[in-house]
Order: sequence, then C-alpha cells, then structure tokens
Amino acid sequence: MLKHSLIAFGIILVAASGTLAKKEPAVPATASKQKQLALVRVNVTGQSYDYFRPWQKKAPFSKRALGAVLSKGRVLVTADLVANQNFVELERAESGEKTAANVQVIDYEANLALLEPAEKTFLDGITPLEITPDTVVGDRLAAWQLEPTGALLATEGLVTTVQMMPYPIDVGQFLTYRVSIPMQYRENSYTVPLVKNNKLAGLLLRYDSRSQLLDAIPAPIITHFLKEAESQQYRGFPSAGFSFFPTRDPELREFAEEKGKGGGVYVTNVEPGTPAMKAGLQVGDVVTAIGNHEIDQNGNYVDPLYGKIEFTNLLTAQRKSAVLSGSATAILCPRRSDFSGAIPSISQGMGIQLATRSASAFGLFRPFPIRAVSREESAHRDSQPGSACQQHNRLR
Repeated sequence: MLKHSLIAFGIILVAASGTLAKKEPAVPATASKQKQLALVRVNVTGQSYDYFRPWQKKAPFSKRALGAVLSKGRVLVTADLVANQNFVELERAESGEKTAANVQVIDYEANLALLEPAEKTFLDGITPLEITPDTVVGDRLAAWQLEPTGALLATEGLVTTVQMMPYPIDVGQFLTYRVSIPMQYRENSYTVPLVKNNKLAGLLLRYDSRSQLLDAIPAPIITHFLKEAESQQYRGFPSAGFSFFPTRDPELREFAEEKGKGGGVYVTNVEPGTPAMKAGLQVGDVVTAIGNHEIDQNGNYVDPLYGKIEFTNLLTAQRKSAVLSGSATAILCPRRSDFSGAIPSISQGMGIQLATRSASAFGLFRPFPIRAVSREESAHRDSQPGSACQQHNRLR
C-alpha cells in the first residue's frame, strides 16, 4: 500500500513539475517589449565666438541633452543647446542608433529650437509627445531623464508659481513655470522635458540645486513657437513696444492726474517704429486695460487660468483667453478721445485703453537730449560753484 502511495505521489510531482516548466512568463512577450519613449539624446559640438579676437573662435565644446520628439518628425530642444553649433547628432535611447540633425528653426529670445533628422525615417516607431497647455499652480510635473542604459528616470515636482520672468537673453519677460523638484544629475540633463499625464508641459530653462527650484519654458510658449515655425517666415513673439512703470505710488498717480484707486501702468518710453507708436501711444499715457482685461496698479490682470499675472503675458503667449490678432506687428489699438488717426491694420488687433494725459506732463520720464561736449567746456562747467562735481568734492 505504501509502495503504491509513493508511486502515485511521484507521478503527481512529475506532472506538477512539467506544468511549472511550461508556465507562461508573468509579462507577455508583447507587453514586456519596452515602449519606445518620445525622447532622443542630442549630442552637440560647437565653438563660441571670441568677441575680443573676432578672427578666431574659442575652444570647442560638447553638450549632451535630451530632445522631445514631436509630430512631423521634429525634435524640440532649447536654443541655448544648439547655439554656435558645428554638428548636431540625434541618438535613439533604446538602440544607440545615431544620425545627423539640422536646426530647422531657432528662437534665441524664447530659448527654443526645432531639430530635423537628416535621415527622414530615423524617428519611425516613436509615438510623438502631445502638448498640454493647462498646467496651473498645484499641478505635479515629472522631469524625464535617461539612465546610461536608456531606462527612464522620472522625478516628480510641484508647480509653485506661474509668472513672467526673464529668459537667458534678457530682452523681455516670458511666461514661466517654477517647480519645486529634487532633480538628479545625469549627463544628458542639459535639456530636460517636463511632462504631465505623459504629455509635454514644458522644457527645463534653469535649475538651482541648492533651493531645488526649476524654471521651465511652459507649453503656451512652446505652442506659439511651433505655430510660428510652420509659417514660411518666422516672426517670433510680439512685444508691447513700450516701457511702463507701476502706478501704486500716490505721488506718481497725482502727477499723472489719476484720481481714486484706479489701476493702470504709466508709459515711460515708446519704441520707435512699433505698433504702439503708430497707434499714438505716448510717454505719460496710463494704460488701464488690454482688450477686456483690466490692469491693476502693479501691471497685473486676472487670468482665468493663472490668476494675477503681468499683462505682457497677453502679448507673448497666444491662448484662447487672450484676444490677439494673427500678426505680431499689428496688436495695439489705443482708444483715446484725442486720437483719430488709427491705422486699419492696427485697429483690428488688441485694444489698449488709455487714461488721457495732458501734454505738459509728458516730459517727466522723457530721455534727456545728448549733446557732445568738449573737454575744455566740461572742465569749465565742473569748476563752477554749485556744480555736481563741486558738491561731490565737498561731500568727500
């Protein structure tokens, strides 16, 4: 009886072993195949210009970054990455396959550039990233990086601020996401995409490792850049065409003949040849609204998505909430009771509401005229009692 029991147990054990040996893997072969990320490595070599010795360049440099794969076979990177480049190369993360790339469009002000692989089929099989423009304060974004093996390293961070900030070329301010995130250093971290729900939300602009704060080029800026890049003539981003100053100072408001606690910004300078000047904007005007958006004394308006933010966002980021014309050169149209020479192409753009000013007050912030002065005249003037130099010497 015991012998028959042992034989039966042995048969069951062999059958079970055979079943285990033939068991399917936990992850099917099709599912275990790694999904190809919408990221490629970007290798750049170049030489910067030597402005002190313009007949030669500085020592060669190399940069390694990540590019976000977009539709139509394009790769998005920062302009700072490919500035002064001699050669740009794309490298697939999963296979290491490489190809040369060309810079299709570059905007140094917005710090964005589009690359195009020399081999048209190089990006085949990679699902391009979609763009999500609805990031707000409190959202969590993931910074995508790649390990040396090609594996994805995702680090999450919290969006703490959405505001207008200067970019590397300080010619104006652009919309910026500020993210609190513990970024990890990787060799390809020069350009890092930020994603939200597997959609592109921004690109790394700069990162402070001590405060762990990251500034990102946001999706609305990227969207405007891509839209302009599709046109035959890239026009870049529109600008206000004038400088301004907040009107929260009571003395300035009194000087500007502004009564009460109304809002607006004081125009301190109007750039020549801009739509602002053609539309009749003058130094001393107070801009109180753009379109249907009222401006407070600090120059902010209430955005339906971001809350209070500087009104220049209405000009640099084209979104549904902003009433902008299709032309970057025809966006200003002041409504002034004393201005009747509106240009048709300008009047079709965004409306700027002004508080009219008297001509006698225009000279407060007007630039002083510059006149050449000889050394003899300068020495004679500075030697006179009461001159600035004499007063400075007495203070010393």
